[in-house]
Amino acid sequence: MFDEIVSTSQIEKALLCVDAATAQELAGRTVLGQSVLFHQIKLLERIGVGEIAIAVETIPAEYPGLVDRLRAEGMHVSLLRSGAEVAAYGQSAGLYLVQDAAIWASADILSGFMQCSAPVVAVLQEEPGWAAFERIDLNRRWAGIAVVDATLLKNSSALPDGWSLGSFLMRSALQAGYHDTMISGQAGTILLYRASAAAQSDLEMLARPKRATSGVVEAALGQVADKGLSVLGRHGWYRPLAQWTGATTAVLALVASIFQYITISYILAFISVVGLYWRRHLQSSEYRKEEPLWQSGAVIAILLATFAVLLSAETYIGDAIFHCAVAAGLLWLHQRSVQSRMSAELSPLVIVVLLLGGHLAGVAMWSVKLVIAAMLAALLVSQKLNPN
Repeated sequence: MFDEIVSTSQIEKALLCVDAATAQELAGRTVLGQSVLFHQIKLLERIGVGEIAIAVETIPAEYPGLVDRLRAEGMHVSLLRSGAEVAAYGQSAGLYLVQDAAIWASADILSGFMQCSAPVVAVLQEEPGWAAFERIDLNRRWAGIAVVDATLLKNSSALPDGWSLGSFLMRSALQAGYHDTMISGQAGTILLYRASAAAQSDLEMLARPKRATSGVVEAALGQVADKGLSVLGRHGWYRPLAQWTGATTAVLALVASIFQYITISYILAFISVVGLYWRRHLQSSEYRKEEPLWQSGAVIAILLATFAVLLSAETYIGDAIFHCAVAAGLLWLHQRSVQSRMSAELSPLVIVVLLLGGHLAGVAMWSVKLVIAAMLAALLVSQKLNPN
């Protein structure tokens, strides 16, 4: 569903600038069950930032609680309330990533700036699509991101009341002769939260990097999971349900198959595969690494044993085991090989849907054979189109 960003960062500290116009909204509005500010901080951690400071002059009530929760998780997060505190934060030599918290940039864009070896200001081309972003001159607007050195932060001590730290640092950077770099914007890569908050309520879901190899069925399931998390994520039962549905229903499916409850077992196997995707979606929404491969492998092994038992009820046990083993091998090759659009559509979710449909239609064995043949053809085409 979502790829993990592997950081090769040269920058260890970041400064999130929150102005008075959006301070409350960033804390109070939730997407995927969490505040927008939570997503901003977690994304910075995910791309390799080790220490994050939130610079906000007037602190909403939600901010201290959020900072305490993130600190309890082991993150280095702090609140800066004045220009003097920002200057103190910049005492360490080196480069700092500065971001306007009202502007959401994709992980790919931010991780690119994390590898900068010199100060730079990110800008957007002057055009109607970026009209809500702060203008620099006739041809450029500020993209809300900059890489600055410690000297620039130390100059923040004289910042007056009513300050907008992001604008101050951006203009100070340009006056100091910083180079700028143009971001080629497109939908979902850099978005201004305050430009149209109602229209961009799902901007975090749009901006997070999604697996390029997701098929249509997986993408549709991901959208359903996004909506479910946004509505139900605040409830205490949602997380354990998402965590354990896949493993629990896999065991129940195996037990049901042994006792010859065939249709029930097929349905439970389908729910189990959906549960595996659901669990991975939850982990991605919390910006956590995916579970170790052996955990998913154990559930898949239980499901393969279940299908062997189920198919043995409709054909010879030897054929059932053989076809399940071939399907497992193809699934493994499918994950290891260079992906194409065709092979992306033949996911484990599609396989279990076809198996369930085949059983209900009375042609389960033919479904297995067709799935295996289709996967094999897709993998051969993928290898031919991508020989390396």
